[in-house]
Amino acid sequence: MSCLLLKARTADLTGYGGTSLQMADIKNTIKSSYAYIFLIGVIANAQALFFYTDATDSIRAYGSTQALMTSGRFIGHCLDILFDLAGFYFPYRYINVLLYILFVALGVIFILLIFDVKSTAQSCLVGAIIMTSAVNSGVLVYYYVAHMYGFCFLLSMFSTYLVVKRKMMVLPAILLMLSLGIYQAYFATVILVVFLYQMLELLKDDTEVKAWFENSVRYIYTFCSSLVLYVAANKFALKLAGLSIAGYANMGENVVPSYKFTDIVQLLKTSYTLGFSFIFTNKYFFCDNIVARISIALSLLIFLYLFVISFVKVKSYNKKILLLLLFIVLPIMLNLPMFVEKEVPERICMNWYFIFILPLLFINVLDDMTVQGKIVDLAALKRAAVPFASLVMVIASLYSTYRNITIYTGYQKANELAEEAVHDIESKIAVCENFQSENEICFIGTLNVNEVNSYFFNIEYSEYLHKLFNRDHSSIFKRFALHRYKYLTPDDIRVARYTVEDMKNGTPTKDAEMLYCIRGIHGGFQTIHSNDLQIKQMPSYPDHGCVKVIGGITYVKLSD
Repeated sequence: MSCLLLKARTADLTGYGGTSLQMADIKNTIKSSYAYIFLIGVIANAQALFFYTDATDSIRAYGSTQALMTSGRFIGHCLDILFDLAGFYFPYRYINVLLYILFVALGVIFILLIFDVKSTAQSCLVGAIIMTSAVNSGVLVYYYVAHMYGFCFLLSMFSTYLVVKRKMMVLPAILLMLSLGIYQAYFATVILVVFLYQMLELLKDDTEVKAWFENSVRYIYTFCSSLVLYVAANKFALKLAGLSIAGYANMGENVVPSYKFTDIVQLLKTSYTLGFSFIFTNKYFFCDNIVARISIALSLLIFLYLFVISFVKVKSYNKKILLLLLFIVLPIMLNLPMFVEKEVPERICMNWYFIFILPLLFINVLDDMTVQGKIVDLAALKRAAVPFASLVMVIASLYSTYRNITIYTGYQKANELAEEAVHDIESKIAVCENFQSENEICFIGTLNVNEVNSYFFNIEYSEYLHKLFNRDHSSIFKRFALHRYKYLTPDDIRVARYTVEDMKNGTPTKDAEMLYCIRGIHGGFQTIHSNDLQIKQMPSYPDHGCVKVIGGITYVKLSD
């Protein structure tokens, strides 16, 4: 490892091809492509600048899970503080969205530099795929933290550029550690980009196998170091705060998933059948339309054709073996996000969109090749392949833009329905409130998500909200309905006289694990429904909300 560090340091001192030349490449790429890529991002996600939504649990995520050190995302917490001090926080929705697009567009620039994409047209095609992907809508609906996601993507791609093009190790490891602060959302993309870079390096005649292996080891060492630094930084921060890693919100599982052998086998099976699933089914959001499936199929066919041509081009037997091995592993790399989360949400699915970028990257490295002693000019092949690949990328980008519009529209409608439900909840509570009364209704039980939903929503409405928001809909209740004086916890002074032990004396032990109460609500409190006529027509369950008075105390029992 000391040899690796020495070589990396020597490469930095010599500029590895000239620092000034690389800086010139960065400037030229930014000048020729950045404005177009940023503009594509703004146009494709313009709706995020103007629509109104709280995205189900943005406030809850921003206020607790995302920003607390105990969540295991200390780096994200530090970034959060910096952006908060700079003023990039609610209600600056537009600034947050623009910052996200700005950061992601800069990240695309570094991807272009990594793969030496110099053509402005090709740069815009790559940028269009990334800037119109569902990753963006999946993040921008959470505009409270969107700028942090964008910044982490920029750090990820910048650190990758430093590793593969500048041959650095220490600084990229630190930057990559910082980029892991938000769900490790882009770590899988970093691995894929480096994997593809190494794959394409094997197609170059001047690449030596020994140097290729040394670089591969250096990349792996750098990435592993960033993970170790990330875990160490979080542990150190928690120790300073007097907290334990046990309540760490599963950070350890996020970094190193604790899967069983059968889970790994299933993920591998999914990875190698994913291409067929994309083409022949609508199982995933990535392929939920015939246009998307045709685009994916054409892109994969073009890639396979170009890979065969590239494989023939390679003269070295060792390189052919390595290239074949990497080709076998490629489906796993494309599906790497699923190894982090078994069900891939939109905001970490960037790897999938590289299916559209793959053909262009292979076209970019193809050069004249020798077959049976004769030089074959690949210019004609390029002229034929580029239009097809470009057309597929344009269609995929347009479809992704359309899909983002439907996502934004869906969240807008969802927010309107949630707001309507919330107002209905609060109005029903207001009708039942009587602050002149000494009565207090005590909810006894664990009050987990299912129990809360079973009391406050009938089951059909619960399922409707769950499908609409695609997450636990009780967060709507927790955040809006009783988030002020109406929702009290056992440590509140107004319920201090009702201890858990007191409850055990008058109720079954199994129902006395936790105590919540709402002050001043009488027995007219009913099961809650939305004002929506479709919801009102759904059957309700009159047994829910059964009010009983025991020993002068009014109870609402969640179960008999």
